[in-house]
Amino acid sequence: MTDTAVQALAFGEILFDVFDDGAYLGGAPLNFAWYLRQFGIPVGMVSAVGQDALGAQARHALQEAGISQTYVAASARPTGTVDVKLTHGQPHYTINEGVAWDEIPFPTTLRDAPELLYYGTLAQRTDANRATLAQLLALNPTQRFFDINLRQHYFTDDMVLAGLRAATIAKLNEDEWSVLQRMCGAGDPQDVVGQFELKALVVTRGDKGASLYVAGHDYHAASPTVTVVDTVGAG
Repeated sequence: MTDTAVQALAFGEILFDVFDDGAYLGGAPLNFAWYLRQFGIPVGMVSAVGQDALGAQARHALQEAGISQTYVAASARPTGTVDVKLTHGQPHYTINEGVAWDEIPFPTTLRDAPELLYYGTLAQRTDANRATLAQLLALNPTQRFFDINLRQHYFTDDMVLAGLRAATIAKLNEDEWSVLQRMCGAGDPQDVVGQFELKALVVTRGDKGASLYVAGHDYHAASPTVTVVDTVGAG
Protein backbone atom coordinates (compact mmCIF):
# COMPACT_ATOMS: atom_id res chain seq x y z
CA MET A 1 0.00 0.00 0.00
CA THR A 2 1.42 3.42 -0.90
CA ASP A 3 0.94 6.30 1.53
CA THR A 4 -0.89 8.35 -1.09
CA ALA A 5 -3.53 5.61 -1.17
CA VAL A 6 -4.26 5.77 2.58
CA GLN A 7 -7.72 7.24 3.11
CA ALA A 8 -7.93 6.79 6.88
CA LEU A 9 -5.54 7.02 9.82
CA ALA A 10 -6.08 5.48 13.24
CA PHE A 11 -4.23 7.27 16.04
CA GLY A 12 -3.41 5.58 19.32
CA GLU A 13 -2.32 2.45 21.07
CA ILE A 14 -0.88 -0.72 19.59
CA LEU A 15 -0.68 -3.20 22.44
CA PHE A 16 -0.82 -6.83 23.46
CA ASP A 17 -3.34 -8.27 25.91
CA VAL A 18 -1.22 -10.61 28.03
CA PHE A 19 -3.01 -13.65 29.47
CA ASP A 20 -1.57 -16.62 31.32
CA ASP A 21 -1.51 -18.52 28.02
CA GLY A 22 0.08 -15.86 25.83
CA ALA A 23 -0.01 -12.36 24.36
CA TYR A 24 -2.64 -11.28 21.83
CA LEU A 25 -2.33 -8.22 19.61
CA GLY A 26 -4.99 -5.54 19.92
CA GLY A 27 -5.75 -2.00 20.96
CA ALA A 28 -8.95 -0.21 19.92
CA PRO A 29 -7.31 1.89 17.16
CA LEU A 30 -5.70 -1.18 15.61
CA ASN A 31 -8.96 -3.13 15.83
CA PHE A 32 -10.70 -0.25 14.04
CA ALA A 33 -8.02 -0.15 11.33
CA TRP A 34 -8.25 -3.91 10.85
CA TYR A 35 -12.00 -3.78 10.27
CA LEU A 36 -11.66 -0.88 7.84
CA ARG A 37 -9.33 -3.06 5.78
CA GLN A 38 -12.02 -5.77 5.70
CA PHE A 39 -14.17 -3.23 3.85
CA GLY A 40 -11.32 -2.54 1.44
CA ILE A 41 -10.53 0.92 2.82
CA PRO A 42 -6.82 1.85 2.70
CA VAL A 43 -5.80 2.69 6.28
CA GLY A 44 -2.66 3.37 8.29
CA MET A 45 -1.73 3.59 11.95
CA VAL A 46 -0.19 6.54 13.77
CA SER A 47 1.39 4.86 16.77
CA ALA A 48 4.63 3.52 18.23
CA VAL A 49 6.01 0.09 19.09
CA GLY A 50 9.19 -1.01 20.80
CA GLN A 51 12.26 -2.44 19.14
CA ASP A 52 11.57 -5.77 20.76
CA ALA A 53 9.99 -9.12 19.94
CA LEU A 54 6.42 -7.89 20.49
CA GLY A 55 7.11 -4.84 18.33
CA ALA A 56 8.36 -7.08 15.52
CA GLN A 57 5.28 -9.26 15.90
CA ALA A 58 3.02 -6.23 15.68
CA ARG A 59 4.75 -4.94 12.55
CA HIS A 60 4.44 -8.35 10.90
CA ALA A 61 0.70 -8.42 11.70
CA LEU A 62 0.23 -4.94 10.22
CA GLN A 63 2.02 -5.99 7.07
CA GLU A 64 -0.07 -9.15 6.76
CA ALA A 65 -3.28 -7.15 7.26
CA GLY A 66 -2.33 -4.52 4.66
CA ILE A 67 -2.32 -1.70 7.23
CA SER A 68 0.26 1.01 6.52
CA GLN A 69 2.88 1.40 9.26
CA THR A 70 4.71 4.34 7.71
CA TYR A 71 3.67 6.43 10.72
CA VAL A 72 4.37 3.77 13.36
CA ALA A 73 7.45 4.98 15.20
CA ALA A 74 10.21 2.76 16.56
CA SER A 75 10.52 3.54 20.25
CA ALA A 76 13.21 2.85 22.84
CA ARG A 77 10.35 2.03 25.21
CA PRO A 78 8.81 -1.46 25.31
CA THR A 79 5.84 -2.33 23.14
CA GLY A 80 2.59 -1.70 24.99
CA THR A 81 1.04 -4.47 27.06
CA VAL A 82 -2.05 -4.96 29.19
CA ASP A 83 -1.95 -7.65 31.87
CA VAL A 84 -5.31 -9.45 31.90
CA LYS A 85 -6.43 -11.65 34.78
CA LEU A 86 -9.71 -13.54 34.55
CA THR A 87 -11.69 -13.96 37.78
CA HIS A 88 -14.85 -16.05 37.41
CA GLY A 89 -14.75 -15.26 33.70
CA GLN A 90 -14.52 -11.49 34.21
CA PRO A 91 -11.36 -9.73 32.99
CA HIS A 92 -9.34 -7.37 35.19
CA TYR A 93 -6.81 -5.15 33.45
CA THR A 94 -3.49 -3.52 34.28
CA ILE A 95 -2.69 -1.12 31.44
CA ASN A 96 1.06 -0.77 31.74
CA GLU A 97 2.52 2.73 31.55
CA GLY A 98 5.78 4.09 30.16
CA VAL A 99 5.35 2.06 26.98
CA ALA A 100 5.97 2.87 23.32
CA TRP A 101 2.51 4.21 22.51
CA ASP A 102 2.69 6.65 25.44
CA GLU A 103 4.94 8.80 23.25
CA ILE A 104 3.63 8.83 19.67
CA PRO A 105 5.46 11.47 17.61
CA PHE A 106 3.67 13.55 15.01
CA PRO A 107 4.57 12.12 11.58
CA THR A 108 6.41 15.05 10.06
CA THR A 109 6.22 13.52 6.58
CA LEU A 110 2.42 13.66 6.71
CA ARG A 111 1.44 16.65 4.63
CA ASP A 112 -2.17 16.09 3.63
CA ALA A 113 -5.12 15.31 5.83
CA PRO A 114 -6.62 11.83 5.61
CA GLU A 115 -10.27 11.59 4.71
CA LEU A 116 -10.91 10.07 8.15
CA LEU A 117 -9.01 10.26 11.44
CA TYR A 118 -9.84 7.86 14.28
CA TYR A 119 -8.91 8.74 17.86
CA GLY A 120 -9.93 7.67 21.35
CA THR A 121 -9.24 8.58 24.96
CA LEU A 122 -6.69 6.07 26.26
CA ALA A 123 -3.78 7.31 24.15
CA GLN A 124 -4.48 10.81 25.43
CA ARG A 125 -3.22 9.89 28.90
CA THR A 126 0.12 11.64 28.12
CA ASP A 127 0.90 15.26 27.25
CA ALA A 128 3.00 14.12 24.28
CA ASN A 129 0.12 12.24 22.70
CA ARG A 130 -2.38 15.01 23.29
CA ALA A 131 -0.03 17.35 21.43
CA THR A 132 0.32 14.89 18.54
CA LEU A 133 -3.45 14.43 18.30
CA ALA A 134 -3.95 18.20 18.25
CA GLN A 135 -1.58 18.43 15.28
CA LEU A 136 -3.42 15.65 13.46
CA LEU A 137 -6.77 17.31 14.04
CA ALA A 138 -5.31 20.64 12.84
CA LEU A 139 -4.89 19.02 9.42
CA ASN A 140 -8.71 19.11 9.34
CA PRO A 141 -9.62 15.60 8.16
CA THR A 142 -13.04 15.44 6.50
CA GLN A 143 -14.34 12.92 9.05
CA ARG A 144 -13.14 12.75 12.65
CA PHE A 145 -14.20 9.54 14.41
CA PHE A 146 -14.09 9.76 18.22
CA ASP A 147 -14.21 6.40 19.97
CA ILE A 148 -14.98 7.47 23.55
CA ASN A 149 -13.82 4.06 24.85
CA LEU A 150 -13.33 5.00 28.52
CA ARG A 151 -10.63 3.02 30.33
CA GLN A 152 -10.17 3.09 34.10
CA HIS A 153 -8.96 6.52 35.26
CA TYR A 154 -7.35 7.48 31.95
CA PHE A 155 -9.82 10.21 30.98
CA THR A 156 -11.26 13.48 32.19
CA ASP A 157 -14.51 15.30 31.50
CA ASP A 158 -12.59 18.00 29.61
CA MET A 159 -10.88 15.37 27.42
CA VAL A 160 -14.15 13.70 26.46
CA LEU A 161 -15.99 16.96 25.78
CA ALA A 162 -13.08 18.33 23.73
CA GLY A 163 -13.02 15.09 21.75
CA LEU A 164 -16.71 15.46 20.98
CA ARG A 165 -16.31 19.09 19.92
CA ALA A 166 -13.62 18.02 17.44
CA ALA A 167 -15.58 15.03 16.10
CA THR A 168 -17.99 14.50 13.24
CA ILE A 169 -18.78 10.90 14.35
CA ALA A 170 -18.71 9.47 17.87
CA LYS A 171 -19.09 5.96 19.28
CA LEU A 172 -19.63 4.68 22.80
CA ASN A 173 -21.23 1.84 24.70
CA GLU A 174 -24.16 1.86 27.14
CA ASP A 175 -21.98 2.26 30.24
CA GLU A 176 -20.11 5.13 28.61
CA TRP A 177 -23.42 6.71 27.64
CA SER A 178 -24.36 6.93 31.32
CA VAL A 179 -21.05 8.70 32.04
CA LEU A 180 -21.51 11.07 29.09
CA GLN A 181 -25.01 11.99 30.26
CA ARG A 182 -23.51 13.21 33.53
CA MET A 183 -20.79 15.14 31.71
CA CYS A 184 -22.96 17.11 29.33
CA GLY A 185 -26.45 16.90 30.85
CA ALA A 186 -27.92 15.09 27.87
CA GLY A 187 -31.25 13.36 28.27
CA ASP A 188 -31.18 11.57 24.93
CA PRO A 189 -28.51 10.71 22.33
CA GLN A 190 -30.12 13.18 19.95
CA ASP A 191 -29.27 15.91 22.46
CA VAL A 192 -25.59 15.03 22.00
CA VAL A 193 -25.92 15.00 18.20
CA GLY A 194 -27.36 18.51 18.33
CA GLN A 195 -25.11 19.92 21.05
CA PHE A 196 -21.90 18.85 19.31
CA GLU A 197 -23.18 19.07 15.72
CA LEU A 198 -22.30 15.43 15.05
CA LYS A 199 -23.10 13.76 11.77
CA ALA A 200 -23.64 10.49 13.63
CA LEU A 201 -23.56 9.01 17.12
CA VAL A 202 -23.38 5.25 17.66
CA VAL A 203 -24.30 3.55 20.94
CA THR A 204 -23.42 -0.14 21.17
CA ARG A 205 -25.66 -2.16 23.49
CA GLY A 206 -24.05 -5.59 23.74
CA ASP A 207 -26.54 -8.40 23.23
CA LYS A 208 -29.27 -5.78 22.70
CA GLY A 209 -27.70 -4.60 19.45
CA ALA A 210 -26.68 -1.06 18.53
CA SER A 211 -28.26 2.30 17.79
CA LEU A 212 -27.32 4.96 15.26
CA TYR A 213 -28.43 8.55 15.76
CA VAL A 214 -28.27 11.19 13.04
CA ALA A 215 -30.03 14.54 13.15
CA GLY A 216 -33.74 13.82 13.52
CA HIS A 217 -33.50 10.06 12.89
CA ASP A 218 -32.83 7.02 15.08
CA TYR A 219 -31.91 3.59 13.73
CA HIS A 220 -31.66 0.40 15.75
CA ALA A 221 -30.22 -3.01 14.87
CA ALA A 222 -30.46 -6.26 16.81
CA SER A 223 -27.44 -8.39 17.64
CA PRO A 224 -27.06 -11.79 16.01
CA THR A 225 -27.09 -14.73 18.38
CA VAL A 226 -23.53 -15.90 19.01
CA THR A 227 -21.64 -18.03 21.48
CA VAL A 228 -19.49 -15.74 23.62
CA VAL A 229 -15.90 -16.96 23.76
CA ASP A 230 -14.02 -13.86 24.94
CA THR A 231 -15.15 -10.29 25.69
CA VAL A 232 -11.64 -8.80 25.84
CA GLY A 233 -10.83 -6.26 23.13
CA ALA A 234 -12.47 -7.25 19.85
CA GLY A 235 -13.22 -10.69 21.29
